[in-house]
Amino acid sequence: MPQQVLHYPPAKRPSELCTKIFLRYAVFSFNAIFLLTGMTLVGFGMWTLLEKWDLTLLMSPLFSISVYSTVAVGSLILISSIVGCTGVVQERPSSLVAFIVLLVVIFMMELSVGMMSYITYVQVDNATFPKYISEVTLKEWGKQDSTTNAIDNVQMKYKCCGSASYKDWKNNSVIKSLNTTTPDSCCISRVSGCGKIEHPSNIYTKGCASVIEKGLRLNMVLVPALSLGFSVIQIFGVIFSSALTHQISRSRKFVRKKYSY
Repeated sequence: MPQQVLHYPPAKRPSELCTKIFLRYAVFSFNAIFLLTGMTLVGFGMWTLLEKWDLTLLMSPLFSISVYSTVAVGSLILISSIVGCTGVVQERPSSLVAFIVLLVVIFMMELSVGMMSYITYVQVDNATFPKYISEVTLKEWGKQDSTTNAIDNVQMKYKCCGSASYKDWKNNSVIKSLNTTTPDSCCISRVSGCGKIEHPSNIYTKGCASVIEKGLRLNMVLVPALSLGFSVIQIFGVIFSSALTHQISRSRKFVRKKYSY
């Protein structure tokens, strides 16, 4: 008796069926990792805004843009993860295509955020950074409320004064007009008018430039590293999602052709 030959539709052959199952689990696992990635970026960005908001006001606009962009990328990742999971569970090619497009957009955004963070890191690590902070404190303190409050909060929180030292304040025009030595935020024991005391025994002598540099260094190193790592992971996500989309589309085309719908 001749051996019966089994004919499988294109997407139902055992090898291709196994490939499809593997791809579904791979994309689903990738989405789970991607979801955690998005939560991490949103959390890190929000923490930076809440914890180091005063520092962001003293930095160049590029730093603030990079922080907001980090939150935006994380939020977009969360949305794309939902789209990707929908495409996998319901085997919907349109959702998977949208997921792939979002991955490419996120990939480009991550590269931009990484570059902005690296540029800011170079600025912070530069020898001219104390001079930049000195110019901010000398020019803006007492003139703009937001910057004045930010400088005062940084000095009180990090127990520092001026850029390189408390002596930087002697060149501030507002400080001169008030006939004082430093802002009251430089005082170790703060009472109204404590900055008028010329003897530095009650004044923080450490400059704020080095404190700000240390406070931002972790952000400037971590963001580019995370962006690079997540970008590599996304490449695999695009590959697996594209392959799964091809498999699902192929199966549906066969079914429509065979059953005329």
